[in-house]
Amino acid sequence: MSNLSTSLNSPSLLLDELEVLDASSTPDTSSARTLEQTKLQNTLDMRLNFDCIFVIMFHLPMKSDVLSMALTCRTIYTYALPYIQFWSISVNEETVDDICDRLLVNNFPSRMQFVRELELGPIFDVDTADYDESPKTVSLAADVLVQAQNLTSLKFPSLGTFGARKCLAAACEGNLTLRRLHISSAGPEDCVMVDNLQASLSALRLDISYAFVHPGSQDFTFPDLTRFASSLKEVRISTDRGFFRVPSAPCNKVHTLILKDASCADLRALTRAFPNIRKLKYFASPFAYRPYGSKDDLARANLRAQAKDPWPLLESVTADISSLYILNLRCQIRRLNVYHYPFNRKNEFKWLVEYLDLIGPPTLGLTFTVFELDWLRHINAIKERYTELSNLVVDMGCVTYLARRDAAFKALRAIGSLFPSVTHLIVRIKWVVGMDYSLAGLLRKAWDRDSRCVGHAWPPYERRWMEKLDLRKFVLRLAKSLPSLSFVFLEIVGKPRSYWQVDHGKKGHYLTELTADMSEAILAERGL
Repeated sequence: MSNLSTSLNSPSLLLDELEVLDASSTPDTSSARTLEQTKLQNTLDMRLNFDCIFVIMFHLPMKSDVLSMALTCRTIYTYALPYIQFWSISVNEETVDDICDRLLVNNFPSRMQFVRELELGPIFDVDTADYDESPKTVSLAADVLVQAQNLTSLKFPSLGTFGARKCLAAACEGNLTLRRLHISSAGPEDCVMVDNLQASLSALRLDISYAFVHPGSQDFTFPDLTRFASSLKEVRISTDRGFFRVPSAPCNKVHTLILKDASCADLRALTRAFPNIRKLKYFASPFAYRPYGSKDDLARANLRAQAKDPWPLLESVTADISSLYILNLRCQIRRLNVYHYPFNRKNEFKWLVEYLDLIGPPTLGLTFTVFELDWLRHINAIKERYTELSNLVVDMGCVTYLARRDAAFKALRAIGSLFPSVTHLIVRIKWVVGMDYSLAGLLRKAWDRDSRCVGHAWPPYERRWMEKLDLRKFVLRLAKSLPSLSFVFLEIVGKPRSYWQVDHGKKGHYLTELTADMSEAILAERGL
């Protein structure tokens, strides 16, 4: 063994020994086996360098990546466990002491470097009817914002919900690593802070709160998002109450724009500020049209603003029918998601079918709730049809007392009749608590013990209907109503998910239940 180790250090001796082995007809295999065992033992005795592991984990972008790395061996798991535990922390005045005890440990590296996502929660004092000062929470948050070199996400309600708001605002403004910011009850102070941020945000969400913004307030200045133009990719503004202002210069990298309860309905201004939108969610405020006189005038103004394709990269739009009417988009898109509210105008579905002919999406998503069956009369009365639709996605809520009246199927049949070209149907049905005020419902409530509780979700007749529901027969009835149907995904609360292939033959319709893996591949291929 000593000769072998000597030969490994001397190339000439190793060459001589190899020549002797070649000349011999029976080489010594025991020496080779011993060498392999020695190499294996040396490999097993090697110790992992924690610094290298930490650097690798520090640069991994996703928590799932760190978890996958941790599961490779027991030693790495031991090192990575604190990293995973402190990846995302949520702090309020009641939990801050426990988190500090575990986070502020005198070791290397500091566990501050493990924090990627920070969420701050205020404490509401019932006695004073106001938010607690939360000094410990603000102190810890300021330390994390200063010391955590890999902090990328921050979420809190508002600076106004904390006592030392100036300290927290200064720490936020001085941080350089933040990429995602969510303020769920934003007020004037929060917008000033956003306007002074030094970090390069890629995602910004501001939900304006009525508690911190008073009607007619003059001290509210919406931040100019142009300062983030080089990095901002996603913008979400909710309940802006007229304070939202478009950036002073185009934000060319923004690909997702979400405006909820928005007062800004000027399509020309939106397209100039965000020219490369791919995903748009827009829900207009009921009073968005007031500066223009009426909804019709606003819709005509937005139509005139579309001399050229306003958003050439736009792929999907999500809105309610009223907001779609106001925007009056004429872009060719891949997917349109529509929210329909039960108390809207009766001719909205008729307008929607006509509108689909103008923009030609192959995929349509519908979200609605069935509170009564009378509105189906308006859908059944529509004569127009849209024949370019391939994929129909229906998310339906149905009040429980309509289950026994087969309301879910009747609604699907009525809506499906408007789109006879549908080949792939995705249906999700959930049950909504509701009260039946009809004469039959009142009599049933008097005699049925389970129905006497207001809003009882599952009286016996609904439970019996669910128990008797045959998914195969349900899908077969849908196939008879949709002549082009070839695939159905069905998800009903209380029943397992099911996937069906539909074949149309001369003697009728044939169903084949598919596996989940095969069906998910079909849905992924079609972008569903």
